[in-house]
Amino acid sequence: MLEVHRCRQIDWAPSAIVALATSFDGTVVAAARENGAIEIWSVAAGSVGWHCQLKIAGRKDAAVSSLVWCQPGAEDEPRGRLFSAALDGFITEWDLRTLQPKEVVESMGGSVWQLVAEHTTRIQKKTMSDEVLQSTGSSKEDEGRSDSEDVSISGSEDEPQNENREQRVALACEDGCVRIFAVADRQLGMLYRQSLPRIKGRVLSVAWTWDGTQVLAGGSDGCIRCWDIASNCEVYRITAGIGGKGSASDLCIWDLLVLRDGSIVSGDSSGSTQFWDGKQGTLIQVQTRHNADVLALAASPDHRSVFSAGADGQVVQFHWVEESSRMADNPLTSSPVDFMMRPTGDKWVYVGGKRTHTHDVRALTVAFPIINEDLPVQKRRKQLQKSKLSPQTDYRKWALSQTAMLISGGNDAKLFAYPANSFLLFYPHDISPAPERPFFQLARQSAVQSGTLMMAQHPTWVDVWNIDTYEPAPNMHHQSNAQPLKLLARIKCKLSGHITCSAISGNGCLVAVSDCQRPRLYQLEHDFTNNCVSGGKMMQICKKKLPPVLRATHCMIFSADSGRLLLAGPKLSVSVVDTKSLELVHTFQVPSETVQSKLAKAVIMLMSTSSDGQWLAAATSSGHVVVFNMETLRYHWTVPVFDGTPATAAVFHAGFSNVLIVSSAANQLYVLDVEMKVPGEWYKRYGMHIAKQLLEFPGGIVGLSLPLSPDSTSIIAYSSSAMCVIDFSKLMLDEGEEDRDRGVKAVNSQEHGNGTRELVVNGNGNGNGNGHKQNGSDVPKKSIGTRFVPFKNPVLFLGHTGFSSVFVVEKPWSEVLQQFPAPVFRHVFGT
Repeated sequence: MLEVHRCRQIDWAPSAIVALATSFDGTVVAAARENGAIEIWSVAAGSVGWHCQLKIAGRKDAAVSSLVWCQPGAEDEPRGRLFSAALDGFITEWDLRTLQPKEVVESMGGSVWQLVAEHTTRIQKKTMSDEVLQSTGSSKEDEGRSDSEDVSISGSEDEPQNENREQRVALACEDGCVRIFAVADRQLGMLYRQSLPRIKGRVLSVAWTWDGTQVLAGGSDGCIRCWDIASNCEVYRITAGIGGKGSASDLCIWDLLVLRDGSIVSGDSSGSTQFWDGKQGTLIQVQTRHNADVLALAASPDHRSVFSAGADGQVVQFHWVEESSRMADNPLTSSPVDFMMRPTGDKWVYVGGKRTHTHDVRALTVAFPIINEDLPVQKRRKQLQKSKLSPQTDYRKWALSQTAMLISGGNDAKLFAYPANSFLLFYPHDISPAPERPFFQLARQSAVQSGTLMMAQHPTWVDVWNIDTYEPAPNMHHQSNAQPLKLLARIKCKLSGHITCSAISGNGCLVAVSDCQRPRLYQLEHDFTNNCVSGGKMMQICKKKLPPVLRATHCMIFSADSGRLLLAGPKLSVSVVDTKSLELVHTFQVPSETVQSKLAKAVIMLMSTSSDGQWLAAATSSGHVVVFNMETLRYHWTVPVFDGTPATAAVFHAGFSNVLIVSSAANQLYVLDVEMKVPGEWYKRYGMHIAKQLLEFPGGIVGLSLPLSPDSTSIIAYSSSAMCVIDFSKLMLDEGEEDRDRGVKAVNSQEHGNGTRELVVNGNGNGNGNGHKQNGSDVPKKSIGTRFVPFKNPVLFLGHTGFSSVFVVEKPWSEVLQQFPAPVFRHVFGT
């Protein structure tokens, strides 16, 4: 029986999404939040595989306004170089190996409202060609994507001329100028090139033509201007207010999009999406499908569909339909009168919209996931195509490689993904059900306070709470309200940068915190003069001086005996600091001969130590897991990438210190024997079986929890939506499947300690559900050691506080929404 204690006291206020940008190779998406934080998300097709690979901590008073990926240099990875622009007037290039700014350049024009890079198709052509050559499907979805792939492969005719030209970036500045910068090599960074003539008001949006000779700028005066880069002169000017619902005097052009055929798409503050002729600057068509400002635009890969999003929370699709197609689809065109009254020419047709966001949608982007055909999700997709299940509502139907994914983000802090070529056929996928979750860690052997201590990391402070979970809960399906948490200490970050990582020792005496500059160590001491909670403090906080050679870190952890502090640094290095002498004992380094090209550019994202203090496992953003021996202070093993995705959680078993359990972003569970450098015996026997079970797990696994008891045989894998309880002692394969291979029929059974055997037909052993036969009827086959328990509210953390009790931190999403500013437009049902 598992006791579940729930808590809702923890503050949780995620920040809004203000900008999205797809990497140069189309496989990851950068998302900027209002607090200055930047997240790098790996793109997946469907709902399995989305994972936040990297996270750059935010800064105070640094509101990011735009993101852009530029072409990679000779030594850069295929993703490219990431730049961000902010309202403070600076452009920052980010080093994704150290998660620190690489270079900061002033815009020379005040706040930067938008940052757009020049189109370069040479490298994209090679990447997409290789993907299409590897694609071997002939389904209807592949046929629907043929136009997209053909256009992407074709590229532009003048590619060889642009092969050695530096890529340029256009800035929409506060002072009314469009400034052109060039992205140079790694040593020079971004260089200023020219400024276009100043206009009255602000420049809010910019866009490049596909040949790179002209720049379009939308301003706060309601005009769209086309500038020639070579002559620095205005080619033509469009008064956008003549076609939409607003007047030119108060109209703002929030976003611009240039299609491959030269057409221009604009989104403005009147809620209009307007299509313009790129050569003459004349109006082609107006669509007024939004009830508030149109804030973002995006196009499908074949540029035959345009998506718009706005302050009314809608994401709308428009599709280019030729006149012949529309006449053939409309039976009324057979009438001569209807035919004469019907407008001629090709049209942008409104297809439909989705209102998945509750607040303003501020950013859109399109990305291309690349899926390995050997992944279990692909095998599952083939099985579903053969089954009787309807493919219209299953996400795996569009879980195909090279499927263009539309991603939206807004003020409700959520990210949603849609298949761009099947926008209306499938429900959008919630990429982050619990965005910007605080980081939690338990100290279950507290020496300074009775009970269990819990550390909660927020952007600018760290709290230490005392958990009292003595109230029993009879059933895990029922909510048991734990005693209120008691705040023991609060450590605030006084610098401009937000906290990047933190850790609490197992005995609860030490707390380590790091910001973007350096790590800090604090000791917690009990204040015996204060026996009750007064002002939220019951502990004295004493600062300790760490070695000055330590720099900012993005991951840290204490050893099991609290004697060492481990800090992850650049180039896969891990510094070991003695917590008593406060000296740097050792620095782990991965041997250069064992480092692969992908691993060399990776960042350590999480670490775990064994209970006996012998092993340290460090999971990287590339998917590799590096194991070090803490006794000999040597590198031990590099675990290859499991399923093409990085690890989301890792924990050592309390009784078998050499057994490491790892969960991946593809919702797979792996058990490794780090001492023998082989998969564990349990995984060899039951790994594939549990993999099939976890394919149905709702949400992505974000954490693992094990009891501290060395005799524990169960583990809990949890997401923000559910938890999966796995009992290793009961987990058995369906023996009927094994015996059928040998031509022998058998049933699934379980042996008890008294030597008797009992037929097991369901997951909890009470005989009502999941074996082979029960009263002569077929029963679905399922492992007896796994059990899914859904959560009603988003769960931020789950951890064991005892052998059979867990502590859950949750927060109703309705309470989180109350912290956001009210949306500009609130939809009323029935209107």
